Amino acid sequence: MSHSDTPSAKRNTDIAAVTSADTMMDTQGTRKAVQDRADGAKYVHSRDDNAVDVLATAENNLNGSLTFTAGGTVNSPKDFVYDAASKSWYYWSGSFPFTFEAASSPASNNLWLCSGDHELTAKLATSSYGTGIINTILPLAGAVARTQQERNADWVSVKDFGAVGDDSRDATSAFRAANSASLYIYVPEGTYKITDTLNLRDGTILMGAGKFLTKLRLYDNDVDLIIMGWDCILENISLESMLPSGPTYKKGLVRWQSITNIEIPPAAIPGGGLSYRNKIRNVEMRNGQNYNFYSFGIGYAEWHNTDSLLSRGNNGILLDGSSSYMGRGTTLYMSGVNKVTAGNAGGIAIINQFAMRINAIFEGNKGRAVTVYGYADSIIIDGYYENNFTAGEGAGDGVVKFESGITRGCEVHGYFDTLNADYAVLIGSSASGFNNRAQYNVRELNDARTYNRANGFKNEASGCEWSVDNALQYYKEADLGQIRSSGKLTFTQCMAYTPYSLLRNPKFNAWSGSAPDNWTGSAVKNHAGFCGSDYYATLNSYPTTYLQQSGIQVRMERGAGNYNLVMTGRGGHTIGPVSSDYNGTNRAVIIMSTAAGNTFIEIPQQNFGHDWTTKIVNLNEILAADFPVKSAIIAMTILIYCSSGTDIGYVGVHDTSAGIFIPSDK
Repeated sequence: MSHSDTPSAKRNTDIAAVTSADTMMDTQGTRKAVQDRADGAKYVHSRDDNAVDVLATAENNLNGSLTFTAGGTVNSPKDFVYDAASKSWYYWSGSFPFTFEAASSPASNNLWLCSGDHELTAKLATSSYGTGIINTILPLAGAVARTQQERNADWVSVKDFGAVGDDSRDATSAFRAANSASLYIYVPEGTYKITDTLNLRDGTILMGAGKFLTKLRLYDNDVDLIIMGWDCILENISLESMLPSGPTYKKGLVRWQSITNIEIPPAAIPGGGLSYRNKIRNVEMRNGQNYNFYSFGIGYAEWHNTDSLLSRGNNGILLDGSSSYMGRGTTLYMSGVNKVTAGNAGGIAIINQFAMRINAIFEGNKGRAVTVYGYADSIIIDGYYENNFTAGEGAGDGVVKFESGITRGCEVHGYFDTLNADYAVLIGSSASGFNNRAQYNVRELNDARTYNRANGFKNEASGCEWSVDNALQYYKEADLGQIRSSGKLTFTQCMAYTPYSLLRNPKFNAWSGSAPDNWTGSAVKNHAGFCGSDYYATLNSYPTTYLQQSGIQVRMERGAGNYNLVMTGRGGHTIGPVSSDYNGTNRAVIIMSTAAGNTFIEIPQQNFGHDWTTKIVNLNEILAADFPVKSAIIAMTILIYCSSGTDIGYVGVHDTSAGIFIPSDK
C-alpha cells in the first residue's frame, strides 16, 4: 500500500466491516489506530507517522489483571485491583511492592483508594463524613464558606432528636435533648405530645412555625408545661393542656420562676432557678389547669401579640411579686394585640408589682378583667373590655379593681363596652395612695338585659387619691353613669350621656332668649369636683340678654333632696331674687311645670367671683314644701338673668345620687 500526504479513499483502508477490533495490522505488521468516521464506520489511518499504538500504550501504563478475590502483588500506581463486591477498581496509595491476600477486600486497609464514585457516595451518605466535607457559602458579598455541619448547628430541630409531631408519640425527651445540645431550637409544623415539664436553659430560643401550625400539648402529670430560665424567648407557638379537669391539677402552661419559690428548689431549674428578662411573642396559651401563665417575682419581661385563652382553674394570668418570691415584682411590658379571655375566675391578677405596662383585649372572663392586690406602683392598664363577669354576677364590683394596699402612680385606660359589673374602675375601701389616674370611655348599648350596671368610676377608699380626665360615659338606661368617691377625686374634660339625666349643657341643648350665639371658648373649669363647659356665653343686663332652657326632659326618680342646681360663671356679679315674676336684673329661677300650673323656685343669692366659680344649690333647701311631687312634673324651665359682663360657662340640674359628671362640649 502506497503512502501519500493527501488522504483519499484509495489511500485509506476501509474497515467498515471490522467492528470488534480497536486496532489493525498493516502489510508490514504494524498496528494502526482505529478511528471513527463521520458516517459511523471505522477506518485505520495508513500513515505510520500518525498511527497511535493504543493497545501498546494501555499495556505499558495500566494493569487491570489483579482482583481482590485472587490476591496478588501491586508494583506501581499503574496496577489496579478489581473488587467484585462493589464493582469498582482500587489502587494502592502506600509503598511498593505490596502483596495482598486472596479473598481480601479494600476495607482491610485504608491505603486502598477507590478510582470511582462508589466509596465517595458511601462516605457522603454517612452523618460523620458527608456534611463535614461539603462547603456552603451564601450568595452575598463578604460571605465565607462553611461546612454543612457548621451551618446545620446554627439551629437544631426537635425532629433532629426524634420528635415526630403527630400528637401521639411522646416528644418530651426529644425537646430536652435538643435543648441540651443547643440554645436555638426550631419546632416545625406539627402537634407535639409532652408529658413532663420542659425547663428551658438560660438563653434558649424556642421557636415554632406559627401559633396555628406548631402546637405543644401537655398530657399526664400534674406539672407546668414550660419553665423559662434567664433571657429566654418563646415564639410562634401554641401551648395547650389536655389534662382532665380536677382539683389535683394546680399548675400552668408557662411559669417564670423565682429562685426563692419553695415549690421548686433552685437545683431543679437550669441556671439556678431564676426566670429573668424573658420574651413571649406570638404565642397562644390555652386551657391551663390553674393558670395559663404565672410569674413569681421575676422582672424585665416582654409579651407581644400573645393570647391567654380558656384558663380553667383560676385567673388566666397571675403576676405575683409577693415578698416571699423576691419582693421585687415583675416588670412586664405587654405590647401589640394581646388577648386575655375566658379566665375561670378572671383575666389577670397582679400582686405587689411595679413598673408594669399591660395592653390587652379583655373579653369573656368569668370575673374581673384585672385585679390589683397589695403594693402597686406605676402600673398602667390599657385595653378593650367586653362581657367580663358572668351575667348577673358583677353587682357592686368593677371590671378593673384595685383591691387593697398602696396604689400610687397607677393608670387605667381603655374602652369599656357592654359591661356586667357596676363599675368600669373600682378602688377598694382598703386601698391608699396618690397620683393615680383613670382615662376611659364607657358604652352600655344593650339596655334590653336585666343585668345592666351603673358603670363608671368609684373610689371607696377615703385615703386614695385618683383623678379622672377625658372620660366619656354613654348609656341607654336612666340610672347609669355613676361616679362616686369617698376619697379625693378630681376630674376634667369629662362627658356623660344618658337620655333621662337632668344634666344639661347649654351649648348643646338650645338655650334661648335674647342671648346671641356668642359662645366662645375655651373655659374649662375645675372646681369642687365639677367641670364647666368648654364654651361660655357673655350676658348683658336684662332684658338685653338672658338664658332660658325650657321643656327639660325630666325623669325624677327621687325626691327633691337628690337634686342640685349647678352654675359655673365669672365676672364678679351676684345672682339673686329681685321680684316674683320673670323680670329681674340678676336672677336665677327654676320653673316646675305640672298639670295644675307652674311652681317658681327662686335661687338664693349667689356671687360669682372674677375667676371661674361653681355654685351648687340643693333644691330641697328652696321652698321644699312647694316642690311638686316628682310624678306630677311634666317639664322644667331654667331662667338665668345676670348683670352685664357676666360669663356663664355651665348651668344644669344634677341627680346627686347619679354622680358628679358634668359634660363638656367636646
